[in-house]
Formats: sequence, structure tokens, C-alpha cells
Amino acid sequence: MAIKFLNIEAAQKDVLDNFKIKDNGPANPATLAELKKKLLVAKGKLPPIYQKAVYEPFVDILSKLTDADFKQITNPNSDIGFVIFDIAQAIIQNSEGYQANATDAFEEVVSDLYDGFLSAEDRHNIKLPDYEILPPLVKWGNPDAGPYTITADSTASFNVNCALVNLPPSHARGALMGWGCLAHETAGHDILHADDGLLDQMSKAVKAAIKADKQIKNATLRKVLASYWSDRIDETASDIMGVLNMGPAASAVAIPYFRGLLGGFGLPQKLRSTGDADDVHPADILRIMLGVSAIRLLPFKDNTDWAAAILAEGMKDLAPIVLNGTSKVDKASAQRSADIVAKVLMQKEFAALEDHALQEIQTWADKDEKIVAGIRKILTAKKPTLAQIDKTAYATHVVAAAIYEGLLVKQEITPLFNNMIDILKQMHNVNPSWGPLYIVHPGDIKRDFIIDLTKR
Repeated sequence: MAIKFLNIEAAQKDVLDNFKIKDNGPANPATLAELKKKLLVAKGKLPPIYQKAVYEPFVDILSKLTDADFKQITNPNSDIGFVIFDIAQAIIQNSEGYQANATDAFEEVVSDLYDGFLSAEDRHNIKLPDYEILPPLVKWGNPDAGPYTITADSTASFNVNCALVNLPPSHARGALMGWGCLAHETAGHDILHADDGLLDQMSKAVKAAIKADKQIKNATLRKVLASYWSDRIDETASDIMGVLNMGPAASAVAIPYFRGLLGGFGLPQKLRSTGDADDVHPADILRIMLGVSAIRLLPFKDNTDWAAAILAEGMKDLAPIVLNGTSKVDKASAQRSADIVAKVLMQKEFAALEDHALQEIQTWADKDEKIVAGIRKILTAKKPTLAQIDKTAYATHVVAAAIYEGLLVKQEITPLFNNMIDILKQMHNVNPSWGPLYIVHPGDIKRDFIIDLTKR
């Protein structure tokens, strides 16, 4: 079927309008005493497993700080202070009910994305991650940084055993396309850091595959592209993981979201074709090419239509591609390199995954598209309820459905966004990870039947 982004201008405006909102979220406590007081009030507000994994070790570390220590770490240039305050805000915002419905919706999406890759059901006979950690906690703040994650190997420095995911506070009220970035942050960074050696193995495999490719005839260009992609493996692989977990939506959102974000900072609302040497992200245009390459490898019938639509829209912003300040890359070679990267990262068997491929663990298929199609109809109702939605649907499907609607159908974004939040909040209310049983990975709960009678 033909895919047409009939509403992309409205989606982009929604992003831009929300980025213009000057909302920094709750202020950080100004003194150690104030921080300890807020944390004391928060005691018991998180599920028990987060109490032991996050709250208790964090409070224990703070108990050892002096006022002089606190003053030192709150220096604006201190990475330590940045992480400490993010951990604190994740606890305190949950306790104080800051943007309560949106926070629960946010947590539901993050937990679903995490569980979808790390649960025993999805990993089948693949070993559990080296870092058997909880789904991340979420928080709002630092709008100038946009969506980001602090992975569990960073929070472990503070004896905290889960990652943190941040969205700008304005995203609690809008910027629908920004919610698609959660697939990159959670299904990407947080999960890729859970298996020792995985990113290093990916980096080496990508470099070797591009260097060996003969379709890119210029050997110097092959070397440039091989190093460029492999040096940015964390961000590159996170984009791939986003597509595997959220399908075309994870790639499509990059166009209106990046355009709107750049506009919010006073820059031209166009994807960038240049990639600086010190930027850990691939150039915007290359990221679109990579997403398109990944979508073509997904096992659902409309994959080529989605890929074509995303590529056509993204290439409207194409300018001369220049990497690392001096290396000029033609469009065909850039796309060929993206094709290679996607195939390696999705389908190569990695030792860190016990010789399994990422796409064996998680992928986007026709069954996901069918679920999303059903949810799209429900999201446009006046008062959608969870009872109307397919029982096999997950939070990721709800976000993907809202993104599809927001891009493909002429309509206002705000009512659609609000309905998405309502459904996600209802999902969170019945999520066993958050009570009353507090199960870490709901995806582990399943029945094993002697034969599959659903296919009769």
C-alpha cells in the first residue's frame, strides 16, 4: 500500500511548539538537607524491588556525604552531580506525583520495551544478560538535552541497579513524535549495555563488513565509512534496536522530531547531511538511510512501502554528505554502507548473545502491524479504554499506533496524544511489575502448550 505522510507538518509543529515551552521541570534540591528530606518522604513509594535496587543504596551513599561534598558535586560542570540529581529526581518525581498520568505512561513504555528484549520468553535459549537489571526508572527534566538515557553501567557507580530515561518536561503534554525516541533510548542504549562485549563485537563486525564490500568501489571511502559507523556503534545499534522493537515508527519519527528539535534551538528545520568528527551520532541523513535499511529487513508485508516513504521524505533535506569535516560521500555509497550496517547488526550472530542474532530475539512482523491497525481506530475515539484493545497489545504498539495516526491522517495532534497517554496509563495500572505482585519481567509469565491450537 502507498504510505503518505499527510500530517507530517502538524507533527513537526507539535514538536516545535513543545520545545518552545520553557519548562525545566522540578528544581533540584538546593541543599543536602533538602534532598534528604524529600527522599525521606519518598520512602516506600516505589515498588519493593526498586526500593532495594535504587532507593536504599542511593540513600546510603548520600548518608556518607557532607555539606561540603554536596556543594562540590552540584557544580554545573560535574558529571557526578548530574547523575546524582537524575537518580534523585526519578525517585522524588514518582513520590510527589509530578505529571502523574504522563509519568506512569512513560514508565509503561520504557518497561515494555525493556521487557520485550530481556525477558526469558523472548530470549528463548539465549543466556540472560550479564547485567540482570530492572527496567529503567523515568524522569522529566533537562529540556536542552532532549531525550536521553543514563545506562545501568553508569548508575552502578552509585550502587543503583537500573538505568534512567529522561524526557523534556514539555513531552508530558505533547511532542508525540518524541515518544518514538524511547525505542532508541530504552530498547537501544539500555539493552545494548546489558551484555558484556556486545557493542565491541558489533563495532568490529561493522568495520570488517564495510571494508570488505566491493560495491563501494573507492577503497578510501570504504575505510572512511567503516570507521565512521563503527566509531558510533552505540548510537547506530540503538537506532537498529528501536526499529526492531517499534517497527517503522521508530525511524519515521526522526524526521519531524529532529526538524522540530532543531527549530526549537533556532536552527534550520532540516535534517543535517554533515557529521562532525566529535559527534557520537551519525549524521541525520545517514540515520534515516539506516532506518530505511532496517525496515526493509523486517518481516512484514508493507516494509518496502514504509521504507520508500521514509526515504523520500528524509531525502527532501539531502545536501552534500560530508563526514568528519572533510570526507565527501556520494548518496549511493552512503546508502550502501547503511544497508551493510543494518544487515550486520540485525542478522549477524554475536558471541555475546551466544551466537544468536538480534533479530532472533526481537523483530517487527505482520502481527504487530495488525495490532497497531486496531489500536489506531481506538485512539481516535472520544474516550478510549483498555478493554477495547487487543489483549496481546503492548505499550509499544500503542505508541506506534499514535505515531502512525499522527503522521498519516490529517488531524490535530493534541487529542491523539492525550488518548495515547490515557491508554498507557490504564496499561500501567494493571502492570504486575508495579503491583500488587511486583514481578520484574512480566514477559517471563507464560504457559507452554503441547501444541499451538491458535493456528487451527
